[in-house]
Amino acid sequence: MNSIKSNFIHRVKTLIYYFKRIDVLCCLLIWLMVLLVIGTFSQQQSGLHFAQQKYFSSYIFWVANLIPLPGMRLALLFLFLGLFSKLFTEKCSKGNAGSIIVHIGVLLLLLGGFLTAHFSYEGNMRIVEGGSSNFLSDYYDVELVVVDTVKGQYDTTTAFSQEDLKKGKLLSTDSLPFRLEIQKFCQNCRLESGNTSDVRLIQIPISSSEEKNFAGVTFKVIDTKNSIENTYTVFEYMSTHPHLKIGEKSYFFQVRHARKYLPFNVSLLRFEKHVYVGTNMAKAYQSDVFLKDGDKQIRRLITMNHPLRYKGYTLYQASYIEGLSRNITILAVVKNYGRIFPYISSIIITLGIILCIFQRLAKIWRKAPVLRL
Repeated sequence: MNSIKSNFIHRVKTLIYYFKRIDVLCCLLIWLMVLLVIGTFSQQQSGLHFAQQKYFSSYIFWVANLIPLPGMRLALLFLFLGLFSKLFTEKCSKGNAGSIIVHIGVLLLLLGGFLTAHFSYEGNMRIVEGGSSNFLSDYYDVELVVVDTVKGQYDTTTAFSQEDLKKGKLLSTDSLPFRLEIQKFCQNCRLESGNTSDVRLIQIPISSSEEKNFAGVTFKVIDTKNSIENTYTVFEYMSTHPHLKIGEKSYFFQVRHARKYLPFNVSLLRFEKHVYVGTNMAKAYQSDVFLKDGDKQIRRLITMNHPLRYKGYTLYQASYIEGLSRNITILAVVKNYGRIFPYISSIIITLGIILCIFQRLAKIWRKAPVLRL
């Protein structure tokens, strides 16, 4: 038992020693710079989202589906472990106090990045002038939605995430009397026929411009109780949605960008756009909104440089759509759990660097020869 414990302690010490080596940290920094260069060039061909997911938001990515290489998240994890090991294995003294403070600041910065990468989310909120909304739509991911209605009124909405839309997967919930079998999903597709009753989805390459991608799903509805086994095809922005009637209920199927519901409601009271003189080019635009959260009510003016912050959410004025009668404002909504970490870590790192400079100047001053008159 003692030998097992001693071997475990020895392995941990060896691992800690390996992570805090200067040459390992230098190699990690070089690899991070290589990933930044590769990811930047990849954005031009594959788009921002694809490059971010492959190189920056992954632990491992594959080259030609043969060679695995560490992604940025894995490299940053090793960097965090190396700095953490070096921080807690070095002896603290007045001479290295500045260095320790800088290490703490960098560790907080990496921790904030971890929280942002794993728990934060963002999307856009479209509100018609005079209307309201309580959800944001994801920029990239889509979902398959089943809406059951009773006598023309919306009753229940069941959403299946993009991760569930895999070929051959059976989807079922207690709220639906049938199952869905996914036959095909494509993130960007074109239609072989314009007839929605007999349409086929053809997979095409994903565009680097996300707004040019149109997702589609082909699935089979299986209901053994009512002897139903129908196949449907739905895609984004289709004018009419296929439906299925069972008893008094009608079920509609649609594909839309994934929604995230907010704990408050935002109403657009008025949208204003200011243009340059003699042109129709927008100089500035703003939204007069009314936020309601239970009994709490807030009225704010959201402009291009003055967002609305509430309960950890930040609402930015991103864009707009001009209509014949009413305008539509587009707000970018961000929930960032690590938003405060860059500010704190920057202050700590700055203080550590200043302390290092003063410590270095003090050493030089002590070693300098005394001038005699």
